[in-house]
Order: sequence, then structure tokens, then C-alpha cells
Amino acid sequence: MKIYPELVEKSLLDSRDTLAIALLIHNTFRRHPTQAQVVPKILPYAETLVHDIRSKAIPPERAAHVHLISFFKVSRQYDKACTFWTWLASQSDEYVDQAVYGSAIEMLAYQGTASLKELEKIYSQALKRFPGYFAEYHLSPEAIVVDKTQPTSIPGLPMTLLQGILTARLLHGDWRKAYLALDVALRLYPTQAPVRFFELFALERPVIESYTVFLVACRAGTVLKPDRLTGLLNRLVEGQRSCSSEDKLTLLHGMITAIHAYLGAGGMIEGYHLSSLIKGFQALLPNLSPGTPYGPDHSDNRDLVVSTAKMVVAMFVKSGLSPSLSTFGSLIGLAGKAMLPDMIASTMKDMVTLGVTPDHVIHRAVLTAASQIGDPQLIESSWKSLVAFAEAEGRQPSSPDWRVLAKAAKRTHHLTYLDQQTEELGHAITEETMHRIKKDLNKMESLPTYNQPSSDIDTAALSFHMEMILNQIVQLVELFKSDRLLDFSQSPVPMFLEPSRPALGSIDDLRAVYEELTTDPNQPPPERATTPKTVGPTGLPLDELRFENWVSIHELMNEAELHEKEKRKLVDAAIAAGEPLPKEKLLLTLRKAYPASDSQLTAESIATGSTAAHGQLPNSAIPYRSELRERILILRGIRAASV
Repeated sequence: MKIYPELVEKSLLDSRDTLAIALLIHNTFRRHPTQAQVVPKILPYAETLVHDIRSKAIPPERAAHVHLISFFKVSRQYDKACTFWTWLASQSDEYVDQAVYGSAIEMLAYQGTASLKELEKIYSQALKRFPGYFAEYHLSPEAIVVDKTQPTSIPGLPMTLLQGILTARLLHGDWRKAYLALDVALRLYPTQAPVRFFELFALERPVIESYTVFLVACRAGTVLKPDRLTGLLNRLVEGQRSCSSEDKLTLLHGMITAIHAYLGAGGMIEGYHLSSLIKGFQALLPNLSPGTPYGPDHSDNRDLVVSTAKMVVAMFVKSGLSPSLSTFGSLIGLAGKAMLPDMIASTMKDMVTLGVTPDHVIHRAVLTAASQIGDPQLIESSWKSLVAFAEAEGRQPSSPDWRVLAKAAKRTHHLTYLDQQTEELGHAITEETMHRIKKDLNKMESLPTYNQPSSDIDTAALSFHMEMILNQIVQLVELFKSDRLLDFSQSPVPMFLEPSRPALGSIDDLRAVYEELTTDPNQPPPERATTPKTVGPTGLPLDELRFENWVSIHELMNEAELHEKEKRKLVDAAIAAGEPLPKEKLLLTLRKAYPASDSQLTAESIATGSTAAHGQLPNSAIPYRSELRERILILRGIRAASV
């Protein structure tokens, strides 16, 4: 930017240069490891560029305007974005197009001051100002694709504009219209819908819906960023905290299915994904107070879980996956909850064997695991190793190091050791750290002591599930080694966390309603004799993929409606009781075709298919075609639901 003023003064820049500078500003922010710190450095450049565009000192470029608005949005400079957008909206078409409108709608949605009604109005204005090739019709929920077997060939459809209004609908809680926007995108571009469409649902909707949207993307061959898989896996682990053992196992199966689908779409599996999966195994273990021995009803189940998790890791490593530091950290965490000190030692040894050097996070993980085991001597030796590691790096133990020690000492009633260390290493601890330690210890005083004395799943049933999981991993590893995409037509994956959840209707009835609602009776069928069906990258013909997407969208809308009703009940109950509105998210609820007949999940119930985990929806629960059609119309907002 040093020569920029001279280039402007001599009118040497063209519209491509305007775009290049805006793109550089936007990407510099997006790729910087500490984004907040880089804003003051690059914000003046963005302001200069906007000033020169507005003063017409440099030529406009609509794509550059999209990047500038987007940069102001992600850097939370909303006032600057609004000022620029307000000026752009009054300019000629040389300055704005559908994409600029779309980026402005998204920015205004995140700012949060404009109502959804106002944003919908801007969306409608954009469609009328830039009609393109009947864009308003093709982006409407009821538009027809004439030939479902072929890719869309309509030029210039404004997907960035659709993305903008989809974002606004999600952020304002209009799940119905948001899903209809996704339905439009998948109808038009079943294998090429923009990645951002799926990411928005992953970020803004409950995990049960996010899971299915993630699998819809994988089924289409759309590869999301690796951190989207990580985020999904971690949300499933979080969901396990408030579930029965049966549901925890269902979520663990779902985690493996998500990894399989992601790999099958062309994504890459990394060590940190394996780390999240290990945490899913850890969640199966009971929550026991530090040092509490595993009783007879726990030890067999614990050994099954731990041995299966270790086999899973070994299978991935043997197939060529390089374990990350986080992989070993999760194994150490598993050893701690399982109260297996020997497993901690063997994991550290495996790290050395594989050439992975432990870092400070690993040393803290060992210290935490030692406190879960309730072994004061192991805590002391772990702390000494951590201090030695810090000294080898030429530093003193950090504040997080000290706080981990304090919590470990508190859990094991070994606070005298903490006092001893703060005295011996007084030069290495600050007053601020001591203050934080006191706050941590006081907070731990108020935490409930939880013990889960018995398991609600018998060993035979757990063994059955562990065998199923190993079979899933065998298939996953084979795909990993093959370096090919998964053929979803031959190897379909369950699209919901609970595979036996109640369906909206039978496949035959769903297809009949789909054909009725997505076919124009006044148009002749497309010529197919000379044009073979187009097949997507994951093996599904486009017409079949469009149908399956349509089914998934309506199943998702049905789930969203149920979720909103449950949330409304909580709000109504709080109002009736005169209590504050609930701040916590709703607990994860798996929709089941059958209620569990007993609190005990047994191997016999699994084998006979009498549980929710493996049962099928009773035929009597499947609606007739006319009822299904009515339900679809209600979900789409075409019919009003009866009160």
C-alpha cells in the first residue's frame, strides 16, 4: 500500500486492482491467527479503499464491494459497513448487483438492528432490481426444475443473495423459511450448493439438525472444512453428558457415521478428529469421585470401552493416520476417567515410539488424569515433570499450569502439596495467579460431588455395541486406505442420529407427494431417450439425490417444529411460574419409534429389535398419503396447522 496513493493520483488502477486490494484485506483478516489483533493494522486500508471508491478516485468493482462489506462484518465494524452499504444502494448497477445485496443482508443480520421484515424487503428489492433470467421465480420455494435428471443450466442465479437471506432467517429464528432457502439451493444445485449454506445450519441450529445437514452435504459430495467435522463431533460429545447410556451409544455410533460420511465425500480425517472420537468413548464411563474404585458392575464395562477405544486408535494408526498431540491427550483423559495409571504410562511411551514430543498441554492432561485416579504420588511426579518441561523451555510454570495443579490437589485432598509448591516456587507464581487459584478452589467447593454408582446397560449389550462399532471402524478404515469416494447409492448412511426415528411417511408415499409437488402438469416430460441421467460424485443420480434432499429437508423441518414446541413449553412454564426465562439450551432429544420397554438395555433386547435403538416404526404410525401431503404443505407454510 506504500505506492497506492501514487497509483491513485496517476489513475493507474483499474477495477481488477480494486478487487485485488479488497480481496487482500479480507483474506489477511481471515487467515490471521489472532484476528482481533490484526484489525487495527488493516482497517485503515479498508477505510481508504472505501473513501476512494465513494469519491470515484478508483474504479468500482462489485466483487470488491462484497469483500469490503464482508470484512467490515467479520471484524465487527458494522457502522462502517452500514455507511458504505447505504451509499452503494443509491448508486448505479456499476456499483451493486445481487451479490452486493446478499452480503449487505448478511452483514445487517449479524449486526442485529434490522428486523427480519426489513431484510426480507431488501431481498425482494434485489430480485426486482436484478431480475436476471427469472431469478425471482427460480429462487421461490415452489419453482419447478423441468428435468430433475440433469444439472441446472439457468445462467446467473444469485446464490450469494439467497445465502444472505438464509443467514438472516436463521439468525432471526425463522427456521421454516431458512430450510426452504436450503431446499431451493439443493433443488437447483444438488451437488454444488455453496458450502456456506451448510455451515450456517451447523452453527445456528440444534445438534440433531446440524448432524443431518452435515450428512446432506456429505451425501452430495460437498466437503466442508475439517473444523466443521470437529465442531459436530464435539457437540455430540457434549450431548452425551445428559444422556442415558443407550443414547450415549447412539451418539457414539453417530460420530463414527459422520466421520465415515465426511471421508466418503472427499474430506480428510486428521488426528484431532480421532481425539474427539476417543472423548465419545470416555463419555460412556461412569462419573466416579477421584480414587473411587470400579466395582464389579463397572470394571467389565470399563475394560470393554477402553480396549475398544485403543483398538480403534490402533486401526487408524496402522492404516496411515498420524495421531496428533490431541489424540494422545484424549487417550490420557480416557485413562484418567478409567482410573488406569498404567495406561497413562503406556500412552506416554507410545508417543515416544511414534516420535511425538509431549507439550505443556499433554503434561497438564497427565496431571488432571492423576487427580481423577486419586493418586497423590502420581500427582507429585506429574507436577515435577511439568515443571521440568517448563524449565527446559526456558520459562517458569504458567498460570494455567498452576491452576491445573490446584484443581488436582483439591480433588485429591492434597492441598498441603499445593501449599508446599507455592512456597518452594514462590518466585514462579504471580499474585494474579494466586488470586485465580483461590477463585477456582472456592468454585470447586460449591460443585456437587457426583457418583454414578451403577450402569444402565449390561455387559452383554455393551459388548454387542462395541462389536458393532469395530465393524463400523473396519469399513471406515477400508475407505480411508482406498483413497476413493463413498458410493452413497450402494452404501447409504443413516441421515439422523436415531436411525429408527419416526418417519414422515413411507418412501412410496413420499415419492408420490414429491412428484406431485415438484412437477408442472402443464409441461411435457423432458426428452430422456438421448440424454443419460447425470450421476453425482457420490454415486447418486441427480434425480434421486434431489428427491432424497427433499425428504431430508422436510424431516428436518419436522424436527425443527418439534424443537420449537418443546422450547415454547419451557418458556410458557417459566412465565406461568413467574420465573426467569430458561437460558440453557434444550437437552438433546432423540426421537424414537418405540419407547424403551425397560430402563435396562440388554443384549437380548438389541438382538430381537425391541428397543428404540433397533426397532422399526410401526406401520400404523405411518400416515396415509393424503395425510402426508397435508403435513408436507403445513411444514412448507402453505397450509395452516390446525390448532
